[in-house]
Amino acid sequence: MKHQIPQLLLIIYLYTRITINMISYSFFSNENIFQSIKQNFNDYAIKNNLNITLNINLFSSKNSTQNINNFHSSIETLIDKKSDKYDLFTFDPIYIRNLYPYFIDLKEWLPSEYIDWFSLNNIDKICTYENKWIGLPLFIKFMILYSNNYYLEKYNKKIPKTWDKLLEIGQDIIEQEKINNNNTNLYGYNGLFSYDKEDLTSSFCSIYQTLYSYRDNRNSAFPEIKSQNSINALKKIKEIKEKISLDEIFKENGEYSIKLLNEGNSLIFAVFWNLENEFKMFNKSMLPGRTEDITGSCIGGYNIGVNSYIDDDHKLASIEVLKFFFSKEFQKEIIIKQYNEYSGIIDLYKNKEVCSILNCELINNNQFINRPTTIKNYKRYEYKFLNYFYEFLYEKKSEKETLQNIENLTKIYYLNLNDSILVIASYILSRIPKFKSYYSLYSTLMWVNYIFSSIFIIYSPLMKFGKPTKFKCNAFILMLLIGYSMLYVPSFCSLIVNTSEIKNKFLNWIKNNERTFIVLICIFEVILITLSAIYPSEKPVEIITEDSINFYQCQLNKKNLKGVTILIINILIHCLLYIFFIIFMLKKLNNNPIRGVIKNMLYFSSIDGISIFLHIYLYYIRIWFDNANNKKEKEEKIINDLLKMNNETTIDNSLINGKTIIINTNDQESISKSQFNENNITLNINC
Repeated sequence: MKHQIPQLLLIIYLYTRITINMISYSFFSNENIFQSIKQNFNDYAIKNNLNITLNINLFSSKNSTQNINNFHSSIETLIDKKSDKYDLFTFDPIYIRNLYPYFIDLKEWLPSEYIDWFSLNNIDKICTYENKWIGLPLFIKFMILYSNNYYLEKYNKKIPKTWDKLLEIGQDIIEQEKINNNNTNLYGYNGLFSYDKEDLTSSFCSIYQTLYSYRDNRNSAFPEIKSQNSINALKKIKEIKEKISLDEIFKENGEYSIKLLNEGNSLIFAVFWNLENEFKMFNKSMLPGRTEDITGSCIGGYNIGVNSYIDDDHKLASIEVLKFFFSKEFQKEIIIKQYNEYSGIIDLYKNKEVCSILNCELINNNQFINRPTTIKNYKRYEYKFLNYFYEFLYEKKSEKETLQNIENLTKIYYLNLNDSILVIASYILSRIPKFKSYYSLYSTLMWVNYIFSSIFIIYSPLMKFGKPTKFKCNAFILMLLIGYSMLYVPSFCSLIVNTSEIKNKFLNWIKNNERTFIVLICIFEVILITLSAIYPSEKPVEIITEDSINFYQCQLNKKNLKGVTILIINILIHCLLYIFFIIFMLKKLNNNPIRGVIKNMLYFSSIDGISIFLHIYLYYIRIWFDNANNKKEKEEKIINDLLKMNNETTIDNSLINGKTIIINTNDQESISKSQFNENNITLNINC
């Protein structure tokens, strides 16, 4: 425990009555457990003179119409306002990436042994983000295999440990039942791949843990999405569905799965969460794997975190509550013995009394896997992942195409270049007598300048290759502008020097001070480059697409007004320089001694002008307008969705009354628009 408690603060805290407000949900578990833990702590506090009272505001299917996703959205809205209304928050680990900035780091407040207890068997994966302990699980949830003991005993079969064996046993029992009992209503397997939007989390877990169970060995990491292991996993899921189950069974929601488990006569195997209630005809075991020593189970839990915006008195009191909840005694006596839930403290499963209540093998030998909740916008990833999987499972998409689409959800693509060739053909031509007259204005020094300026211009697109950075984004336009400046300024000076009559004083000064003028231009370029480096005008942005591959794009950083202003000035000055150069050549086109040279320069300069315009259009004007149009389209889509989904989603008024709701365009949930007006809520749309 790194956090030092000041002695005076500790004394004030010990003798001041503090009420700790906790907000929780119970959509899937026994609601009585939260009333019980509240009573147990308050009794403990009185007995130990802690001067702390715990109050729990519980949301469940009985007192709230919102689902778990809406509950967490409400929490984020509340805590984003730096509210201190609640001290403790119960949350699903899938939201850990979104919530971690708002919670204290428990490893700096709790004694170190508490952190150690929850660091075994991947339990810490649902507690931490970026090495910060965000919350600890009051109890954990994980998926297991339910095997119909009646049918297994009847046909002398053992609980399968591999997917191949599960398929073999399922086929054999179904065939025997048809022959012996004319039983045509027996299904071999329900994998919980539900179409129901309320069961997306369970469906994702079912797929993800199956992929995990197909790794090379028990110590291997999660297999690569496009690997042969992943392909084999998808093939096996579809094979099982087609041989011993039906689309209709796979698509049913969790409630239907529980119904089949309770009935017991129409299902042989099922995947579901570990539940405190028992199904009389089913045995619980670890999920099968590719081989007998490999398994995989998706893990979740009811995490509790401490609000970072409360004062130190409430933080200290909240820590006392957590120390009580996560003590080995409380976890054993209340969580395990009283409510038959699994604790996240692995050491408890070495206790004989505990193992007489719970199946300790499900913990001690299991191989847990957490969902990829560290992915940016995990809920969108989950939603799109499932859509691609359903296209494979229920339609005719191939395994490879499905896995490629899934990989594209997190993979950001960019151009790559392995080889480059420097072409200096122009210089070689200038050495050939036949073409020498066309290069009469170019000295050796000018040729060196020409080659380097050409390198800047030709190879500026290389900044678009590889993973973009701020440097690359800004270097691209700077290389173009510097290259054109190096190309035209010396050429402009050479034209002036080789023009016999010049009446303009400024041009006449340039003619007599050619090198000084070039040096001044170079100094000016250096100043612009320096300012552009200090105030970069562009930044790399991830472009997340709905139906195509994701990619990077350099975009103007509109928040950096200085950088954008410098870029505009830079472009305008170089455009004016180019226009002045063209006008001067047109005026001197009839100058006989260098007429041929001017014609060639005018021709190539016109091509360069078109190139400059295309660069500016493609990389700035078009992108700017596209982004503005896309934002408008997204805003219109959200408004239409809000109207369409009116009255389908309910928000808890006590949490957000009078608040500002921020809707992200990537969110899959919609909120009833009618409630915004009723509750004095401001709607902001972020694209």
